[in-house]
Amino acid sequence: MIGCVTMLVGVIFALAQTDLKRLLAFHTVSQLGYVVTGLALGTSLGVAAGLFYAASHALFKGTLFMCAGAVQRATGTRDMRKLGGLASRMPVTTLVWLVSAAAIAGVPLTNGFVAKWLLFDAALEAKQAVVVVIAWAVSVLTAFSFLKATVGVFYGIPSHELRAEEIHEVAPSMRVGMGITGALCVVFGFAPQLLMHPVIEPAVRSMGFDWQIQVTWLGIVTGSGTIGVTIGAVAGLALAAAFGAGAYRLVRAPAGRGTVAVFSGGEPLPVDDTLGVVDFAEMAEAAFGPIYSLNPDPLYFRIWREIRDGAAAAGRFATSRIERAPVLTALICAAVLLAAVTLP
Repeated sequence: MIGCVTMLVGVIFALAQTDLKRLLAFHTVSQLGYVVTGLALGTSLGVAAGLFYAASHALFKGTLFMCAGAVQRATGTRDMRKLGGLASRMPVTTLVWLVSAAAIAGVPLTNGFVAKWLLFDAALEAKQAVVVVIAWAVSVLTAFSFLKATVGVFYGIPSHELRAEEIHEVAPSMRVGMGITGALCVVFGFAPQLLMHPVIEPAVRSMGFDWQIQVTWLGIVTGSGTIGVTIGAVAGLALAAAFGAGAYRLVRAPAGRGTVAVFSGGEPLPVDDTLGVVDFAEMAEAAFGPIYSLNPDPLYFRIWREIRDGAAAAGRFATSRIERAPVLTALICAAVLLAAVTLP
């Protein structure tokens, strides 16, 4: 229950963010809900799924933060309302972002897909279908959130501030770092057994669980207890893909010349006929308004201010008292240490 609530709360608050790193931070909360849920299932497959998800999250979320840092370094801001159109100026960062965003959303051929697949499989094996439904819904909201971030930062129309600036890719050392972690997201998506057997299996065994999990290429679980679930899931994905392709071919408009207005189902579009970060945030606020009214930020900021003020007061005391009387300070510390050692 705690894991599922964490998933939902994190992704719902992420939807309304316009600060790129703040958006990633809320998604960290949401993704940790997946990890907690896998461990809470209490089965060998569930624990393995939770640990694999934790390792996968370290890769794709670390990559996303590096991409956000590269954007901030190149543009001087992480406010998505001021960004846009960076794909042509920062192609490497854009490519790595797309790979890691696909991973966190659970797109096939990435480690994020394998992690979610294992979790769904473990939940169904434990007869926890509600977990599967909630985790799937969170994955959809995650994909929507990163669609907003991707369009707002790397595509769309650049802001007026960026049009006049000369923006280019970050240093090769930064590109190499995020490129390596981004590539590992794909490597462990194709061959998760490279991580499962040398890392996850010993960890699961150390917790007292038997290892009866057989994971092959693309994260397919072939154990006798889960083969039916796996086959059913593969068949469902194939059917969904076939249905989507057929529907697209039926409704696809014939190729024509010129441009047409964007169809929005009757909803008004902004003046420039594009949906920006603010528009996505307004959609989220309209859908989850009651939840946003429970915003915990004021409490967190108050705690932070108290800690900051306490640290400042301690600094002033150290400067005015301790540094001016070092001998007395040493004697007091010695007395406290002696009392701590001698008292039962």
